[in-house]
Amino acid sequence: MLLSVVIVARNEEENIERCIKSILRETKGISKVEVLMVDSASTDQTVEIAKNYSINIIQLKSDWPLSPSAGRFSGVNNTTGKYVLIIDGDMELLAGWVNKALEFLDGNSKCAAVMGKSYNIYRNQEKPSLDRYAKRIGRTKKINYVQQSSFFRRICLEEVGNFHPFLRAEEEAEISCRLRNKGYNLYFLDYESAYHYRPHTDPFREMRRRKTTGLYPGMGDMFSWCLRKGYYTILWERFKVFFFFGMFAGCSVFGFLILLLLGQVIPAVVFLMLPVYFFVFQCVKKGSVRQGVLSWLNVSMIALSLLKGLFRKIPEISEYPKDVMWVKRIQGIKPY
Repeated sequence: MLLSVVIVARNEEENIERCIKSILRETKGISKVEVLMVDSASTDQTVEIAKNYSINIIQLKSDWPLSPSAGRFSGVNNTTGKYVLIIDGDMELLAGWVNKALEFLDGNSKCAAVMGKSYNIYRNQEKPSLDRYAKRIGRTKKINYVQQSSFFRRICLEEVGNFHPFLRAEEEAEISCRLRNKGYNLYFLDYESAYHYRPHTDPFREMRRRKTTGLYPGMGDMFSWCLRKGYYTILWERFKVFFFFGMFAGCSVFGFLILLLLGQVIPAVVFLMLPVYFFVFQCVKKGSVRQGVLSWLNVSMIALSLLKGLFRKIPEISEYPKDVMWVKRIQGIKPY
């Protein structure tokens, strides 16, 4: 098998048909290709819609720890292609991306993964015109992390142990770190790869979504795992802003208590107000109070999640269940 396309989906009945159609369209000229949808215990019509198409379908059980990374992990385990394209169910492949990515991977043996340029499309928003973007496949650059509709070389994924299924966020950054630690390169191709359909543009609603779906706690999981494994480079690259804010807030509280015990009430209040100064700085930097509030809340929630992550132990990759449920199998690929 040359190419395996893994669709990771959960409750994507509004998007899954468009995603599948784009994959079948863009892989039509490839003779050795398999498409597998990994459904994370959807409660809507996602699976029923997907059954109408010539693809394989597996489901993760509802009592398992569910996450996009668990879908990636299970998708890699249950496919066989030399290359693996992993795409979320709310995305749509753009014309030419598959062939360009495969062409680049074939010519660069030290490349473990490659990504292109994707575009967020919000509800009721028109798609951007791609005619104004030059398709410059010759312009590439090495990057530290891949994300969204990325291609992976299977042998590299297997060498580093696959995606970490217990991570609820930052899973692509984490496996990118492991791939780079093994000496492999990651590349960005200046080529349109996918549309990513998003439900809304309101940042406060997006924050609530992140909280309810476990993305904020997932940052703490990532912090705990990387700290335990000694991935200090990724900790610095991904979390330095939140480290500084946490130290800033901690010094504020500590200074307040010490000065209060010394009877220095006014200086104590000044120390306690340090986070407020940060908020004012954010408002000025962002150019609006609304954006300042959003930035302050976002940084605060992530910093708190990192602190909580210190007290969590993330299981090893090998501990995740592998007995997935096969809903539909049309190409005779073997389960893990």
